[in-house]
Amino acid sequence: MVRLNKNGGPRNPEKVDRLCALFTDLSNKDMKRDLYIVSQVIRTGRMLLNDSKKGPPHVQYRRPYGCAVLAMSDVLQTISELKEEKDFVLKVYTCNNENEWYQIHENIIRKSSTKYTAPSTNYGLIISLQLLRGDMEQVRRENPLIFSRGVAITRKLGFPDVIMPGDIRNDLYLTLERGDFERGGKSVQKNIEVTVYVLYADGEILKDCISLGSGEPNVPEHRSFVLYHNNSPRWSEVIKLPIPIDRFRGSHLRFEFRHCSTKDKGEKKLFGFAFTPLMREDGTTLSDESHELYVYKCDENTTFSNHALYLGLPCCKEDFNSCPSIPSSLIFQRSTKETFWISTQLSSTKLTQNVDLLALLKWKAHPDRVMDILGRLRHVSGEEIVKVFIINLLRDSKYYHFRPVMDTYIQKHFAGALAYKELIRCLKWYMDRSAEVVRQDHIQEAMRALEYLFKFIVQSRILYSRATCGMEEEQFRTSIQELFQSIRFVLSLDSRNSETLVFTQAALLNSFPAIFDELQMFTVQEVAEVEKDPAPCGPASHPSPPEATERAAHLLLDPQLDILYYQDQLLDNVCAEVEMIVESLLDMLLQTLLSIMSRANRRRREVRVLPAVPPPADDRHPLPDGKLQVMMTYELFSMWQNLIGENKIHFIGMIGPFLGVALVPQVEAELIDKLDSLVSEKERDCICEEIGQRIRRSATVNLLNFYKSEINKEEMYIRYIHKLCDMHLQAENYT
Repeated sequence: MVRLNKNGGPRNPEKVDRLCALFTDLSNKDMKRDLYIVSQVIRTGRMLLNDSKKGPPHVQYRRPYGCAVLAMSDVLQTISELKEEKDFVLKVYTCNNENEWYQIHENIIRKSSTKYTAPSTNYGLIISLQLLRGDMEQVRRENPLIFSRGVAITRKLGFPDVIMPGDIRNDLYLTLERGDFERGGKSVQKNIEVTVYVLYADGEILKDCISLGSGEPNVPEHRSFVLYHNNSPRWSEVIKLPIPIDRFRGSHLRFEFRHCSTKDKGEKKLFGFAFTPLMREDGTTLSDESHELYVYKCDENTTFSNHALYLGLPCCKEDFNSCPSIPSSLIFQRSTKETFWISTQLSSTKLTQNVDLLALLKWKAHPDRVMDILGRLRHVSGEEIVKVFIINLLRDSKYYHFRPVMDTYIQKHFAGALAYKELIRCLKWYMDRSAEVVRQDHIQEAMRALEYLFKFIVQSRILYSRATCGMEEEQFRTSIQELFQSIRFVLSLDSRNSETLVFTQAALLNSFPAIFDELQMFTVQEVAEVEKDPAPCGPASHPSPPEATERAAHLLLDPQLDILYYQDQLLDNVCAEVEMIVESLLDMLLQTLLSIMSRANRRRREVRVLPAVPPPADDRHPLPDGKLQVMMTYELFSMWQNLIGENKIHFIGMIGPFLGVALVPQVEAELIDKLDSLVSEKERDCICEEIGQRIRRSATVNLLNFYKSEINKEEMYIRYIHKLCDMHLQAENYT
C-alpha cells in the first residue's frame, strides 16, 4: 500500500526511495499461470470530485478512483533477462458505473471497454519490476541494497508450495464482500461506510491488528471506501488481520455501518452493526468461505460499552439454529431485511479450521473416539495435517522442508520410551496380513511411512535403554530380526494376479533402503546380517525372475554398497564383493528391463529399478509409453560414460541388452549416433591403442549380433560389417 499526495508523489517525503514491495513464495507453477499486477487507486477527500458542495472539506471519504492492470505474461521474459529494475507505465482506467467497481480489474483484463474509460492523456502509474530467484536468505544475501531501502515483504495469500521450517504465520485475510440495506425512509439511497474493529474477550479494541497493505503500519480500525447512493454496495475489499495467537480465542470482529451525509454538517450516522467470533465453540476458526452475517439495528447514540449485550445474540443463521429462543425485549433487534457478507481465509501454522484435527490434538479428552478420529483424519487437506506432522506427508515435496522439524522433534522432544514395542508389533501385524487382506490402503500407508516409523522405533529404544541401563537388548534385536522376516514374507508373495499386492510391495521397496541409516545401535556387520537375503525370488512354485530382480535392484545395489563402504573405511575384500554384485545382478537387471518393457502395453505398471531414475509423483499413475525407456536409456549412457579407462572392456558384452532397452523411437536416432561415437573414436584417457582396438572390435561384434538376431535390421547389420572389416584391416589382422 502506497499513500500519495495530489501530485502523485509519496505523502511522506521520507519514503521517496522506499516505496518497494517484495512479492514472495512464487513457485515455478505460479509463474506459468495467468498472473496480473493490479493497482487500485482510492481517492481520499470529498464525496464527489468536482462538486465542492457535496460535503464539507473537513470530512474525508475514501472513494474509488481508478484501476491499472499489467499482465505478467507481457513482461516476464523481459525482466527475466535483466538483472536490474525495468520501468513500466500503467494506464489508470476509471469505472463507467461505480456499482461495478468491485470487478473493474476483471473487465480490464477481459477488455470489456464499455465498462471503463481510458485516460485522456498518457499519464499513468509508473512501476519498476525486477525478478529475483532463490529463497529469502539467498535473495537477502545477493541483493543487500533492496533490503536496506526498507522493502515491504508481501506474503502469498495462503501457503507457498514449499513450507520452510520455523515459518510461523497467523494471518486471517478478511474480504468485505457486499451488503443489502434498507433505504430507511430516505428519498435517495445511502452512502454506506463500514468500520471494522477487532475486539478481545473483555471488549478491548486490539491495537495494530489490522493491516491495509504491506508497507504501511497496522491500525486499530479500518474504514471501507464509500459507494455513492448505493443500498447494495459491493466492495470486495481485502484486509489482513495479523492477530496474535494468544489473542485469537475469545476475540471477535465488529462491523459498524454508517450513512455518510453530504449535507453541510457531513455527519456519519450509525444505523446498524454485525459481528462474528473468530473461533467457534468447538475451538475451530472461521472456515475459508463466504459468511452471511445478521445485521442488528442501532443508532448514533449507541456506545457498545457493554459488548456482552450483543455477543449472546446469533451472528448468522448457523448460530440462530443452535440458539434457544431469544427474548424480544433485547436492546438490539435484528433487521430481517438487511444482510452483510464477508469471506475469510486463514493462513496459520498454529490454528486449524478442521474439527477432526482439533479432536486429534485433544484426544485425551475422548480416548474412546481415537480410532474414529484417525479414520476421518485421512480426508483432511495437507495444509492442515502438517500442523501435527503426519508422517506420510513428508514424502510430498511441498512439505519436504518439514522433515528437519520432524527430525528435531524425534531427537529432542519425543519421549515415548515404550513406543517401539507397539510400533514393531503393529508393523509386523500389517506385513503378516498382507497375503490375506483384499483392501490394503492402511498397509500401503504404513509401508510408505517406514523410514520415519523406524526413526521413532530407534529413538524409543534409545530412551528405554537409557532409562533401564540397557535392559531387554536381546529381545529388541530379536524383534527386529522377526520384523525383517515379515518383510521377506511380503516380498516373497506372488503378486502377478494382484495389483493391490503389487502396490504394497512397491511401497515397501521404495521405503526399504532408507531404514538402514536408522539402525544406529547395530554394527555394520550386524546390519549386513539383518539385511542378508532380504528379497527371495518368490515361492518355489511361482518363480518370478523379473519381480525378484526389481527387488534385488532396490534392496542390494543401494544399501548393500553403503554397507560395504561404511564411514569411509573399506571392508576386507570389498572389490570382490562389488564385482560379485555387478556380475550377478547387472546382466539380469537389463534382461529384466527388456522383459518388463515388453509387457508395458499389456500391464501398464510402473517399475522403479534404477535408483537414479526420478520417480513419478504418484505410485498409481504409470509413465506414458516409451518415457520410462527414454529415462533408462540416458541413465545407462551415464553409467557407461562414468566407467573409467579399461573398465569399459569388461562391459562390452552388455551392449546387446543395452540396445534392447534403449531402442525406442524417441531415442533411436540419437542413440545410434552416440554409440557410433563410443565405438569408433580412439580412447583419449591414457588407454593404450591395443585396448582401444579391442573395445571397438568387441563392441562392433556385439552390435552385429544384436542387429541380425534381435531386431533384424539388415541395413544396420551391413553397415557394421563394413565397419568391422575396416577395423581388422587397420589393425593388420587377417586371421
